[in-house]
Amino acid sequence: MTSRRYGKYLRKLKSEELRINRAAVKAHSRRDGLWVIRNNDESLSAENLVLAYKQLMRVEDAWRTMKSSITICIAISYSHFM
Repeated sequence: MTSRRYGKYLRKLKSEELRINRAAVKAHSRRDGLWVIRNNDESLSAENLVLAYKQLMRVEDAWRTMKSSITICIAISYSHFM
């Protein structure tokens, strides 16, 4: 069990077989959907902080979409001003 991602959800039997560790899966599922956001601006409420973070994710997604549709061609131009 060398997988860092899935190893914690597996258990090894005496027969060397691997089985799903249902207790670990259940414990992890309690944290599904939770976010941890650190902030040093104490003037922001939790609601405003979450809204700002969601807006940031939307902006990054829009930027990623915009960048994927742009075709960039390199044009080398020489200028002989001496």
